[in-house]
Amino acid sequence: AVVSTQSTGGSTQSLSIAMFTVLRRFTVLFVMIGEIIILQKRFSVLTLVTVFAMIFGVIVASLGDLAFELSGYVLILTNDALTAAYSIYIKKIDDNKSLGRLGMMYYNSIVSLPLAIVIFLASGDSVSDFEGWSDPWFCFEFFACNMLGFILIYSSILCTTVCGALTQNVVGVLKNTVMTYFGMWYGGDYIFSWVNFTGITISAFGGVVYSYVTFTGRDSPSAVKKKQGATSIA
Repeated sequence: AVVSTQSTGGSTQSLSIAMFTVLRRFTVLFVMIGEIIILQKRFSVLTLVTVFAMIFGVIVASLGDLAFELSGYVLILTNDALTAAYSIYIKKIDDNKSLGRLGMMYYNSIVSLPLAIVIFLASGDSVSDFEGWSDPWFCFEFFACNMLGFILIYSSILCTTVCGALTQNVVGVLKNTVMTYFGMWYGGDYIFSWVNFTGITISAFGGVVYSYVTFTGRDSPSAVKKKQGATSIA
């Protein structure tokens, strides 16, 4: 989680908002591969098609990225892989019923703390010298951020354990669809090209279709089996 956070911060310095949110969709592919290998999960043909449509769109958008910077791509893909692994193993631990959701949050924090301390010490920052501690409004906002962070992490774990790692990540990607298009016009760091715009649109459309398929249950493996059974009886 700590390395994932650091890679996210580094990638935002090298990528436009639009490309950052689009490249986050590689998380979906990594999650799908991980669930097939680690969780032995099967996916319907339509689900596979929609996910690969998202990834195809990302590849097209990357080919048309006029502001391409290798370091930014390496960092965001690293973050995607770490996020996918995090989501999959949360689901795996929950399936084993060895820890509760609060237990997962607790041990995740304990394991991450030593690495976070090392990164903090290596950065050379001094908490005690920060002038904002004397500002009551800043202290309130800092406390609120910590509380909201707790709610965010718990909600993410809850969504992963209930809905599955793939659905959780696709919903997260869809949440950023509006941000992707908004990022084209905001910030001034996006360079428009028709290839890039087309790829972004294909990827966004794939995400919308996947969500529709998932939440209606029209092409889940069980639904496909029932449909095939009804056909054979007829």
